[in-house]
Order: sequence, then structure tokens, then C-alpha cells
Amino acid sequence: MTTTTHKQGNSRTAFAAVLIAAIGAGCASTSSLTRDDVFRQYDGAHELNAGLLDAQARNSSLLAPEQYRKTEALLDDAVHYAQNAEKDKANQATQAGLEELDVLRQAVDTNGRVMEEVMATRDRADEQGASGLFEVDFAKADADFADAARLLERNRFDHAVALRPALIQTYAALELRAIKKGLVAAAADAIKKAESVHANDYAPKTLIAAKQKLQLATAVLDADRSHLDKSNAHARSAIWFARRAAEITAVGKWFEQQDFAPEDILLWYQAQLQQVRQPLTSGTLPFDRSNAEVVATLKDDVASLVQSTQDLREAHRLGQERIQSLNAKLEELANARRLELEGILASHEKQLAALRSGNQAQIQQAKLQASQQVTELQGRLSRETTERDAAARRESEGQARYENVRVMFSADEADVFRQGPNVLIRLKGFGFRPGKAEIDSNNFALLNKVILSLNIFPKGRVTVSGHSDSTGAEETNLALSRARATSVAKFLTTVGKIPSNQITSEGRGENAPIASNDTSAGRAMNRRIDVSIEN
Repeated sequence: MTTTTHKQGNSRTAFAAVLIAAIGAGCASTSSLTRDDVFRQYDGAHELNAGLLDAQARNSSLLAPEQYRKTEALLDDAVHYAQNAEKDKANQATQAGLEELDVLRQAVDTNGRVMEEVMATRDRADEQGASGLFEVDFAKADADFADAARLLERNRFDHAVALRPALIQTYAALELRAIKKGLVAAAADAIKKAESVHANDYAPKTLIAAKQKLQLATAVLDADRSHLDKSNAHARSAIWFARRAAEITAVGKWFEQQDFAPEDILLWYQAQLQQVRQPLTSGTLPFDRSNAEVVATLKDDVASLVQSTQDLREAHRLGQERIQSLNAKLEELANARRLELEGILASHEKQLAALRSGNQAQIQQAKLQASQQVTELQGRLSRETTERDAAARRESEGQARYENVRVMFSADEADVFRQGPNVLIRLKGFGFRPGKAEIDSNNFALLNKVILSLNIFPKGRVTVSGHSDSTGAEETNLALSRARATSVAKFLTTVGKIPSNQITSEGRGENAPIASNDTSAGRAMNRRIDVSIEN
């Protein structure tokens, strides 16, 4: 009996073990994906996560907190659905998140311009180490900043602007406190933080540079306490290197988590460069060429943007100077006329005083002459005032017409410059087939915008100029650029109904480059059509 019972017990134990193993195996087979697994398997979720990381680096949680939280929540939803194998819902949440990410970027740009001075003061305070030295106060200031940004998100612009002075004052006070406390302690703290995340393993050279700068800061103070500025300069460098080491460490750890091979790292680097270039143009960088040419292309893009911005600022400055000069001259004329009028009135007052004892007819004649001269001067003053107002109005209308033309075109389509009363439309997004002058249908939308621009200047004379790069024979480039300009001019007259006697065309060939012909990006910028409007 005992033997039988013992055998039954062993059987029950074995059965239980098998059952537990089966349950364990079942649980393991239904385990959900990790967050990193989702980002590797869902391209959209990976793109949304990368966009949010970039947005965070641009202080989006400060400048557009509500939109940031909304976008972040959609990413969390996408991850949740993906982990539960609900692919359609995951894709829907991802798509919605990417749309909200675009809204977030626009909000950050807009709010960043409104809060530019506040952000600059905050950055200065942070550079002095205030965020680490006075963590609670700095966090409260950031909370107040976020509250002001929420007002901007809710279109309460005036209320948000009213908070700017107090925010600037708060961050400026934190900056001053940090300076008084001394940056050497903040530098030491930044180095400790970098070491705590194992920067010694991932960024040893950068961390050593931070420690060397800290040693210099300490040595300067030990030698002479009055050299605070010099010590602080070394301390700021130490903080910068320490933070850089921490960021390098974060990226290095992320590479390890993604199990990146050297090729993956280079592809990531190229993707970052492409993302930097994205706001300038939709084109792809020449990654099929040397890294030097990739860098040269980026430099050309930035140089073109800087030049366009400088041209726009210069045109605005010249316009303001013209208005101010005109107002000053007209004001000077008006003052001269008033003085002249006052002199005449004084002279006639003297004459009237002298004639009061004479006959009445002479007195009346003198009054009549004085009245006529006063009327004449008032008329001249009125005409000059009218001319001044008309000139100012023409300048204002000219600026308004230019702005109306400029906003029609995206950065990829054209650069628009004001040249005094005239306007130049530089068509970057216009393309011909190699060696051809016929206009493709994919250029019609851009040419329609040109036609709308010309209609803003109904009596303006238009010059269409064709330009080429330096590839090929100069005579061939000149002839091809002339034929392309003629095709565009013909389109404007036949389709746009612009009077032919108002339009001329010319080919400039390779004689007027706007970028270097040594890179493919520069050559692409030189192959262009310019439309000049003489107002």
C-alpha cells in the first residue's frame, strides 16, 4: 500500500512539472515586443521617435508643451498597439503622430521667435551652470516658461508677451547667482555627472579635455583670486567638454543598443546631414561621392541661404533708408516754407503798422497781397506734403507687392529679391531635360506662380534670363540658355497672356554663376531661370 501511494505521488509531481513547463512555454511564446523592437520593426514609429528626440533637443517641451505631449502620447499609443500585434492601429497612431510632429515643429519655430530673448537669457544662465547649482529654482523658471508657451499655443499672444519681461528677469537673476557662486564648482559637478554615465569608457579624450580645463580654472584662482573672468572662461570650457562627453556617451550607448555596425553608424551620420539640409531643399546630398564634396555641397547650401537673407535684409534696409531720407527732406522743406511764411507775415505786419496812419486803399492792397502770398505758400506746402505722402505710399506699396510675390514661392521653388522698385524671381525649382529647351509639364505649376507674380505688376517690363553651369562648351551653353529663356518667355505670353511687348528674353550661359561649379549642388544652382520685373 505504501509503495503504491508513493508511486502515485511521484506521478502527480511529474505531471505538475510538465504542466508548469507547458504554461511557462506558452507565456514565453506570447511575450510582447520591447520598445526598441518596435522601432526596429516599424519604420514609421522609428521616424516618429527620432523626430521627437530631435524636437526635445530643440526645447520643444518648453516652447510647445501641449503639442509635444500630444505627439508623445501618439508615439506611446503606436508602441502599445505594436506590442499587442495590432498593426493597423499602430500604423494609424504613427501616421497621426507624424502629422502632429510637423505641427510641433512649426509651433516650435513660431514660439521660438516670440520667445527668442527669453530663450537666449535662459541659455546664458544654463551656460553659467545655474541649472545644476539652483536646480529647483531653474525648474520653476522652466515651468513658468512652459506656461507662457501654452498661452501662445492657445493663441493668447498678448498674455504670453506680457510674461516675457518677468521670465527674462528670472533667468538673468539665476545667471548672476551662478556667476557669483562660481563656475568652478559647476564644472566639477558637470565632470562628475559625465563620469557617472561612464563617459570614461565612451568619450575619454573629451572627458580629459574637461578635466584639463578645470585644472586651469583652479590654477588661475590659486595664483590670483582677482582673475575671476579668466578662471570662469576655463570653467565654462570644462562644463562644455563635460557635457559634450556625456552626449557622446549617450549616442555611443544608443549605437550599442541598436547593435550598429560601422556601416550603420555612417548611414546614421549621413541621415543626420540630410536632416540638417532638409529645410533648405528637398534634394538629396551626393552621398555617392566623397565626404569632402558632401560637406562642400552643404556649405554651398548654407552660403546661398545666408546670401538670400542678407539680400533681403539689405533690400529692407535700403527701403527704410529711402523712406527716412524722403521724410527728412520733405520735413526740411516744410520747415523752410513755414519760416518763409512767418517772415512774410512779420514783414506785412510791419507794413500794415506803418500804413495804419495812411490811406485805407493802400492798407487794403497790402492785406490783399499778404493774403495772396499766404495762400500761395499754403498751396505749395500742401502740394509738397501730398508728394511726400504719395512717395511714402509708393514705397509701402512696392514693399507690399514684393512680399506678395515672395510668399508665393517655397524655398525649393525660388528665391525672390527686391532691387529698389524692381523684383527678381530666381527659379531654383525649374528644370529642363539635359540639352533640351522644351518646357516639361511638371514645371507648369511653378510657371503659373510666375504668371500670378507678373499680374501684380501689370505694367512692369519683364526680362527672362537663362543661365547654365560651366560643363560643356561655352558657345553651346550660351545657345541653350538663350533657347530656354525664349521658351519660358513664350509660355508667359501665350499661356499667361502677358503682352509680348513687355517681355524680353536673353541667354547668359555660364557667365553669371551664383555658386561654385566645382560641386554638383553648385552646378545645379547655376542651371536656372531668372525672371526680372522692372516696375
